[in-house]
Amino acid sequence: MYVKYIKASDCDFYMMDKDFKFYCRPYFLRLTFSHEIIDDGREKAAYNADSGELVVHIPKGTKGQNFENLDMLATLMGLPEGGSMSEQSVHPLIQALSTQDPNAPLPENMELAEDEEIDWSYPQTLQDETPIIAGSQRYGFNNLYSNFFSHIQSELSDVIDNPAPDHLSPQERRQKRILHEVEHFDEDYYISDYMMDEEIQECLHFKTVWEKEIAQRDALVAQLTTPAEASIGPDQIKTSMHKIEEQAIPFSQEDMEALVALPLKEYVIADERPLLLALVDLMFAYCYNHRTTTGDHTVESAWTIAKLSPTLQWFDSFSSPYEVTLACFKRSLCFPLWRHFALSTAVLEDTKRLFSLGKRAILRALLDIHRLFADADHQHYFNGLFIEDFCIWTQTVSRKTFQKVSQELNKVVITKEAVDLSLDDREQLGREGCPYDGTQDAMDQDNEDRMV
Repeated sequence: MYVKYIKASDCDFYMMDKDFKFYCRPYFLRLTFSHEIIDDGREKAAYNADSGELVVHIPKGTKGQNFENLDMLATLMGLPEGGSMSEQSVHPLIQALSTQDPNAPLPENMELAEDEEIDWSYPQTLQDETPIIAGSQRYGFNNLYSNFFSHIQSELSDVIDNPAPDHLSPQERRQKRILHEVEHFDEDYYISDYMMDEEIQECLHFKTVWEKEIAQRDALVAQLTTPAEASIGPDQIKTSMHKIEEQAIPFSQEDMEALVALPLKEYVIADERPLLLALVDLMFAYCYNHRTTTGDHTVESAWTIAKLSPTLQWFDSFSSPYEVTLACFKRSLCFPLWRHFALSTAVLEDTKRLFSLGKRAILRALLDIHRLFADADHQHYFNGLFIEDFCIWTQTVSRKTFQKVSQELNKVVITKEAVDLSLDDREQLGREGCPYDGTQDAMDQDNEDRMV
């Protein structure tokens, strides 16, 4: 801990069960660990007055016990894992900044049980078409925001495709988004990328960081199945899996500093499914950028990620993994530099790999997006609307929940017919050798204009 200008003799420590509390005016800290700690005389603290660094040594309740999620600061500082509430109990527009006892368990009917399936087939109803008061529409993470763009109307079109975020209903957003995508699909551009795909082939052969991390994780997991490890119990296996994830999916020093800088919030979530599906949307866009830049961000990376995301561009929400993936596919064929069905398919496989790596990989990607957007001219608005909240909330989502999302996402297959842009016909035109019509020059000019 960094606590400058204190008197070490004034420090108070409290350790009981899983709770650690520290107080020394004006500082207060409460941590909730995954396992018990004890106050048995072995605890000690050392304070460096020059640096303001206070190092506290806390005895474990069980010697050798592995403490998971020590780098998930939102969880460590008191937000319960999987602590989203059911739609029967709360209104979705409430955000809890603090509670009297954030460590108290939620009632049984308010937690997602470990063996409970996420119901992607939940009954859907059309939005109420009753006229609403102008400016009353909400959007952003968990629909927490409204009138966000009222002070930047002049640059709104540079930030989002949605022309009237405070006035369009969810149903109208969906309708206008689909129409906008159809209007912006460029047949000649698609044919050109299909026929002249040398650079796209380089992208397709690129080995992503997630492939390497999956290989490393699987090699470590394989060691758990050796005869020497065959006798370990379920609790030890769970502990070993946490260690493997931390080793295979490391956080950088930059990531850790970003986690420390995040505010501590607790959210009341009426339905976590739209948020989980929005993460699929964001991760697809992130994976597209990663593959097409071969792992090195460019000046266009923030634009690419934001443009491919229907959540960010239109504040659209989805009801199933298939639905959100189909929307991402369409956008990947309408807007970015490379528009190729095989490339989009590879990006979907990357997204599946990322989700198979779990919460740490997803959180790390969100932190990277946050950094990219923070330095961008227009995309920094998305940090306030979505990304920062996602970085905080994702830490509290259970590992089991992400496993279930990954399982459902692995079932998704997108065909050319489903995209509904007549891709087979256009590819056939390309193979038949359409005469040159200046399309490439037009595309080159379009790319130059956008770069400028």
